[in-house]
Amino acid sequence: MKSLLLFTDGSAHPASRIGYGAYLAISDLNADVPESEAIDNLRMQIASNASGSSLESCVQLKRFEDTSSSQLEIETLIWALRATQPQTVTLYTDSQNIIGLPDRRERLEKQEYRSKTGALLNHAELYQEFFALTDPLDFTLIKVKGHRRSHQKTPIDQLFTLVDRASRQALRAELA
Repeated sequence: MKSLLLFTDGSAHPASRIGYGAYLAISDLNADVPESEAIDNLRMQIASNASGSSLESCVQLKRFEDTSSSQLEIETLIWALRATQPQTVTLYTDSQNIIGLPDRRERLEKQEYRSKTGALLNHAELYQEFFALTDPLDFTLIKVKGHRRSHQKTPIDQLFTLVDRASRQALRAELA
């Protein structure tokens, strides 16, 4: 079974509607070990992954056009899930929109992805694709608090920082 820890983030420029999404997929080698041992193993992975290259080089980036920050977060997750094709995934994200989707699902489907006025929601197709991709998975969402100070970061925060930094740097480089 392909089990992944998946970290996703995006950085969008509202005026140009351009954004960069980033993901980092790490095989969950710690699925059946105690949490303290898993954290120790994760710390070792942060220092160097199995192939000896840095984890920064494992971060995948993609440029998106005609997007917003909310849309970009979902587009990035969909891209990452399609690229990695896991069966079990623990997703780490700072996107409140993504974190809240499972709780909003029943209402979204009942209202056929429409607003109270009957207009189709802006991201209706992306929401439907999210559910279609995650339904067959053993899927766990974990909210990461972004932009913590270095001394406050857990190993998970350190990994999330890699995708956060990569997406922001890519966008800044394009806009420079």
